Order: sequence, then C-alpha cells, then structure tokens
Amino acid sequence: MKIPNRDSRLTSSLFLEFSLAAVIATAGLGGVGPILTSTTQGGSAGLGVRATSADAFVDSIGVDTHWSFPTYSAHLSELESLFLNSGVRHFRDGAVPAVMKELVSHGIRETLVIDPAHGMVPNDSYWSAAAPGASHIIAEYLKNYGPVGSVDALEMPNELDLFHRLYKWHPSDASTLSTDPSDDNYYGAYGQAVTRDCWRAIKSDQALKSIKIIGPTVGIQEPSPYPPGSLYKYVDWGGFHPYPGRANTWTRPSPYDTIPKYYWNSSQPSVNVGIDSYGGSALMFTWYQPAFSDGENAKPMVATETGYQTGLKSKGGISSTAQAKYVPRLFAEYLRNGIVRAFLYEFYDEGASPENPEQNFGLIYNDLTPKPAYTALTSLIKLLVDPGPAFAPGRLKYSLTVRPNGYYTRTGYVHDLLLQKRNGDFYLLLWHEISDTSNTDIYGNELPSTQRDITPPPLETTITLPKEIVSAELYYYDQNWHLHPEPLSIADDQITVMATDSVSVIRLSPSGPALGVADVHR
Repeated sequence: MKIPNRDSRLTSSLFLEFSLAAVIATAGLGGVGPILTSTTQGGSAGLGVRATSADAFVDSIGVDTHWSFPTYSAHLSELESLFLNSGVRHFRDGAVPAVMKELVSHGIRETLVIDPAHGMVPNDSYWSAAAPGASHIIAEYLKNYGPVGSVDALEMPNELDLFHRLYKWHPSDASTLSTDPSDDNYYGAYGQAVTRDCWRAIKSDQALKSIKIIGPTVGIQEPSPYPPGSLYKYVDWGGFHPYPGRANTWTRPSPYDTIPKYYWNSSQPSVNVGIDSYGGSALMFTWYQPAFSDGENAKPMVATETGYQTGLKSKGGISSTAQAKYVPRLFAEYLRNGIVRAFLYEFYDEGASPENPEQNFGLIYNDLTPKPAYTALTSLIKLLVDPGPAFAPGRLKYSLTVRPNGYYTRTGYVHDLLLQKRNGDFYLLLWHEISDTSNTDIYGNELPSTQRDITPPPLETTITLPKEIVSAELYYYDQNWHLHPEPLSIADDQITVMATDSVSVIRLSPSGPALGVADVHR
C-alpha cells in the first residue's frame, strides 16, 4: 500500500520492556511455541534441532506490489516476467484481476488488502468510497472477480493510525475516523469491527473459509490501539510492519561495529524482531502481538511490509550492496523468529529520484534493471525450492563454535536456520547478524542522507556434526550475487566455515535415504 516516508517513523521515546519469557511464550513458528532465539540452535539438549522444510522457507517469502499503479502497468509484461523468474510465490496488493490471471496460472497467490477507499467492505453497513451500488462486499468480490483461488490471504485495512482520515465508518457518517479512543468513530474500534465482520463473512462461507485472515497493521503508533486479546478470535495471523530501518531505542546503547550507539543507529534485519543477550528486545512483538494473543496462546505473526530503500541521496537510504546482504538475511531472520510469512516492500521502484525514499524500495530499479538484492533472493529461492507433498522434517544434533575476530567479539551474532529437503539433505543457513550500515558517522553525528556502509569481518565458525552426515557443500554469494558451490571437507565430524554478513548455505547429506526425514543424532 502507498504509505508515507518510512524514515519519518523513527521514534525517540523509551520503548516498553518485554521479557524474553513472554516472547518465547507467545510467538511460535507456525503456531504457538518458542521463537528460535539461540544462535547456536544445534547445541540444544536432547534430540537436537527439528528442521523446517526448505520449501516452507521459500513459501514464507512474499513481496508487496502495486500492479495498478501507472509505473507498474506501463511495463506489465516485463514485470510479470521478472516476478515469475524470481520464484516468489506471494504478492500483497489491492484488487488486480488482470494480473492475477497470469500469475495465478503459475501458482502465485495474492494477499489482498481490503480497502474501503477501493469499495471493499465486510458488509453494506460499512461506508465505502465506491459509487452507490458499486461497493464490493468482500465475500462476493472474492467469488466474482479474478480467478478462483487467486487470493489465499485477506488483510485488514492498512495502517489506520496513518490513514484514518481517508475513511468513514458508516455510510451516513458526516466525519471520518477519529484518533480519540472515546469517540464513537475511533479508528481502533473500527479496526476491531472490520476484522470481526470479515472473519465471520469469510469463515462462514464454505468456498472461502480456507483463506487466511490477517489482522490490521499499525504504522507508527505504539503501543497498539488494539487492546490485548481483542483480535485473537478473529484472525489466523497477526499483522505488523517491522521495518529494520526504523532503527531501535534501547535503554543502554553501547558502541559496536563502528557505531557509537549500536541498536539505536543500526539497521540489520533483526533489529526490531530478534532477541539476543546484548540488550536487543523484540519491540514489534511487544507493541503489536498482544492484540492477537489470549494471554497464554498467540496467533503467528506476518510481516506484511518490511524492507529497505536505496535512494542514494535520501535520508535513511542504504546502498544496493547492503540491500543485497540484508534481504536474504531478513527472510531467514524473520522465519527464525517465528514470523510465518514476510512481504518485502516492494517489488519495483516507483520512480527514479535518488532523493525520494518512497521511490526506491524495490528489488527492481525503475528502468527495469534488477538490483543485486533481486539476484541474491532469486538465487537463494532456486537453491532451496522443493515442491511436493507435505512431509515431517527430521532433526539434526549439531553445535556451533564461533571465534571472535578482533573487536568483533559478539559471537552470538552468528545466527543459523536449519532446513531440510524431501530427499533428506539438510540445508543450514548461516550468517553474521551484524549491521552493514549506520545512520551516523563514527563519531555519532547523524548523517543527512544515505547511511554509510560498514564492512564487518567474518567470524570463523566450526560446526560439529553427527556421524551420519557424510558429505557437505558450501554455497556462498559470489561478486554477482549468485550462490556459488564449493565442497567442504568433514574432519573428525567437524567442518569450519566463515560466517559472513551475507547468508551462506551449507548442504549436509546423511549417509542414506533412510535418514532422509528421520532424526539424525550424534
């Protein structure tokens, strides 16, 4: 959805404390359960780590699009081709039936954002901007427009805290939605009502009930305008917009990675999501997940917008090289933290002005040239894609030993995510979760435009494996952002690699097909 400059979302208030225990209790992968927060997941006691299917990782990847915008529609065939080549299976947009027809034929599905400004509402008791008689009751719209099955998720109105002035609640209302919680037209109460009524309309219809309902998102307000538990019964997934570029406010900032106030002025993917032992906190979970929890259980979260802009002269912009490092890490980090799907904002640059942040969020430049991040993401998807019937991935008991490198002593910043394909091969994603950009100089002075690049060193990492793993192969990004394979030697059940600030993938093959989806122990 079109939104204001995200760099204006930086806030300076002290954020709420949120305990690790609370996060672990409420944000599970694919359901209620623990977030995978340990950066040495393989060191777990007992049976080791249960892998996620490699194809589930691919299926967690989405992008935001604006197919109806003139910038998109003027190059529709070229952009469709680039989208199909990327391997991405999910896009988030408004109503675009013409594009749906082409993309859906290739197995791609839309997360549709309902918007009363476009006429889409739960029922006719709601105001819409459509001409009289032209409103799209959402259940009818899903059945009558676009190919059947083109929409697999329905998201509630976007960022009402920012866009409430665009909407009324009822057709007869004289005023738009209000920011006053005591007002009858309070946008928070409206968001709850829309969610409840959409849930009832979709889940009561046999033809539509498989569609996921994603809760309403918030732009900049914290804490959430939606009270704890208020949306739990009416969503399949909670929604939020954890832009890493919003940076972070932590009560005890310290220098690291040449950044005088690390976290405050850094922008790595985990900055608003991950948890670690150096003072980070899952701020976005803190603010927005309670509405989707009943106090003991929580619905999984979906990041329906996230990403980075590459405006070379815009405040908060990052280089295309940094974006290429961050984007694969972003999807890995989000799934690692229990976020079941993430949508990168966005697919195609809306313009070519280096000063305008909003025009530079894409994976594709405005001249239709793919950015390095597009190539990096496409290469990762093509390596990991593994379509087929559902299966139960196995376990792998492994451990990581990470060595400091000079000033870079935070070995817990080496993160990993274990995946498995149906043939039994494990794919271990490994990366140094470290900032590659800073919005200040080395003295702490705020930069007026583009963030500076940082080149942190790799950390040597030894991985101890079970004896059943008989071969290993490393895939690392070459200078053109393609994953390049090279063999790894296993000696004394160990391999040693360098954890860089780009995702590397290590293929680990067990000794026989019988171990393919079974538990592998040391």
